[in-house]
Amino acid sequence: GDHTQIVNWIVMALALSALLLQRRRPDITQTLLLGGTGYFAFTQVRYMPFFLIAAIPVISRAFSAQNLLVPVRALVLIAALTAAAFFAVDERGNISSATSGQWIHSANFPVSAADFIQANRLTGNMYNYYAWGGYLIWRLFPEQKVFIDGRALSEHVYRLNLAIDAAASRVTGGLPFWKAALNHYSVNFIVTRTSHLDGKAMPLVTALLNDRDWVPVFLEAEAVIFVRDIPANYPVTSRYSIPKESVRSGVAQYSVR
Repeated sequence: GDHTQIVNWIVMALALSALLLQRRRPDITQTLLLGGTGYFAFTQVRYMPFFLIAAIPVISRAFSAQNLLVPVRALVLIAALTAAAFFAVDERGNISSATSGQWIHSANFPVSAADFIQANRLTGNMYNYYAWGGYLIWRLFPEQKVFIDGRALSEHVYRLNLAIDAAASRVTGGLPFWKAALNHYSVNFIVTRTSHLDGKAMPLVTALLNDRDWVPVFLEAEAVIFVRDIPANYPVTSRYSIPKESVRSGVAQYSVR
């Protein structure tokens, strides 16, 4: 359902056409550059911009040749303008954010939660919601490292993240798996969603609310922060502790059961 893939395929087709147009005088450097970046663009979405940067100059030179039929150049121009108009509709939100000075949409990322972490100087290991890892790196590094981010660099950590978010209840060392895992990694505070994107309550949040070792200290529509109930966190828990019943009511309000 990601329409940006269409642009990637079009640019790949144009790049191949550009190479064919120059087949009588091939440039080995640009051929290898397009081949390498094109290959990686097939493997990961994040590599597509590198391919586009390499491909567009090649395409521009090839389709600007004097001997190229005018209708062919017109067709490419029309395709480019159509794509620009089509995707401009999706950029209205970004344009609005840029003009307002708010580059980060707080409905998509834990802006206020990150502010809270910084303002109260939460320390120790953090456990975080998977899709927020990149944002939290940007906001909190190097003082704070994330448990996981969208790159999912470790399959083991990714699977562990899924199990913790699901509040896996199988017993490990006399404890529910999710809690044993958090203890193993000495997690001191947790920042996660109140509910999944589909509106269903986050199992981990429910488990934390039923566990005496974790205290909620921050709550908004999208995000909640829990800290471990230990003396080192007393300055935060004494000031910001939220009654768990209030959190349950809030989570229920934000979630669709």
